[in-house]
Amino acid sequence: MDPRDSEYVANFRTALEGWTDERFITRNQIDDLAMFFLYLVNLAEHDGWQYDGHSYKNGNPMGCLVVKATIEGVPYVVFTSGRTAISCIRIFLRKLSEGLLEWQPDRFRQ
Repeated sequence: MDPRDSEYVANFRTALEGWTDERFITRNQIDDLAMFFLYLVNLAEHDGWQYDGHSYKNGNPMGCLVVKATIEGVPYVVFTSGRTAISCIRIFLRKLSEGLLEWQPDRFRQ
């Protein structure tokens, strides 16, 4: 079963519907942040890789999110560019759900 279809996530999204003040952060952004920071281990496991961490480097005009993983015992990274950290996370999660992540061997981990 896809972890995004769990009762836990459904209850979270139902509670999130009560979020009405989107001047500072939107419901979609809260959902993305929760999935990335609180649930990524589950999403990774379901997708067949082990989450090993991430980093973000702010840039002008684009920042870069680097997600580190282990796939079949080999270290990999995936790079996602966006204007903000939240947009990078949103893009990463969309690519994850669509099976479009482009993993590259991690040159700095052996």
